[in-house]
Amino acid sequence: MAEATPTPEEFKALLLADLDAFNATFTEKLATYGLRRTMSFGDRDDLKAIAAQGKSADYRLRDLVTAFVCSNLFPKTVEMTFVVLRSLFFVRVLRSWFLVGMYWSAVATL
Repeated sequence: MAEATPTPEEFKALLLADLDAFNATFTEKLATYGLRRTMSFGDRDDLKAIAAQGKSADYRLRDLVTAFVCSNLFPKTVEMTFVVLRSLFFVRVLRSWFLVGMYWSAVATL
């Protein structure tokens, strides 16, 4: 028997039930997308620090992305201007596909 898809209100309640787990998962997915590589065991402390900064800023996406860009995970190279512009662009992309793209990842983690 197939499981029913939750309504938007039920989905919101699922996310709010364990917001810290969602924040940690979202931070990892954000880093994976932004760095174009999978996260490794060595990245765990940096991801926890970014998630903690996001939590302290009431889970605002702008603050989470800023914490990610300023973290040790993010490359500090000569091409930094391009990388920062790309990061700001993917903030806009994230806003557009947030509910669709992260839905299944978040539900699977909860």
